Amino acid sequence: MAIEYILDIPFLCYEHDNKKEDRKNIVIIHDAYEYIGRYMEFSEFLFLNGYNVYVIEYSGHGLLRKKEIGEFGNATINDIVISINKVITSKLNNIKYKDIVIIGQGLGSVISIDLAASYGYFNLVLSSIPFVSNFNIELNKFRSTIEDIFSKSVSGINNNDISNLTNDKEELEKYLNDENCNFKVSPKYTYTYYDLLKKSREQVSKISKKANVLIIFGENDKYTTKEDVREYINDLDNKTRNIRVIKNKEGLKDSLHEVNKNSVYKSIIEFIDEMR
Repeated sequence: MAIEYILDIPFLCYEHDNKKEDRKNIVIIHDAYEYIGRYMEFSEFLFLNGYNVYVIEYSGHGLLRKKEIGEFGNATINDIVISINKVITSKLNNIKYKDIVIIGQGLGSVISIDLAASYGYFNLVLSSIPFVSNFNIELNKFRSTIEDIFSKSVSGINNNDISNLTNDKEELEKYLNDENCNFKVSPKYTYTYYDLLKKSREQVSKISKKANVLIIFGENDKYTTKEDVREYINDLDNKTRNIRVIKNKEGLKDSLHEVNKNSVYKSIIEFIDEMR
């Protein structure tokens, strides 16, 4: 494993020395309130199963977080997606899209949808998609705007319910003790968060008709229901796309860091290996 940089954007890089033509290349995009370092164990698992893995940082997180209060800086929602795509195309410039799989967690799944709709990627694993109604998206954007107008430094909107993160106490303790996780954020951060959600809802129908999409959600995630997932699948139109769903039994939001994460990892590998 190495940390590499493209356009001053850091990413974890797990690459095999031997060049195998049909080797899948996995791109991981993390959730809000965390950073690339949280995905080392998952990346190593994927690497040991034969894949090249790249975990890309984005503005306002990890090594790109410049202040104690999290914010995306001057980056717009388009800037975030464009910068991640530039890293992918620079690093994997000779790789066909059929051999690229994008795995997104939480906000990372939202960014993954935008990448797929904007640039044509069609192999997606979407874990913990934030299902938020259009009304609440607009309400929270408005609240964030008011907070920013009145120069409030920390957003009063909490999108990071720790009680809903994971049943794995060890993972939860690591998360809470890591200064790069669970940080306070500015109203502008919250506004951009909801702006990304809004854009992805508009973009989802633009994903390639030949897309392979795996949706993962926790059975006990209190902010996600089967009806949410069903509605999302209808938006994707599963008659034309290869869509599968994993309901992680008794899982909370973060299935990639759950008690049964190894089982989830294996299911992801099975999906990737069976892609049409």
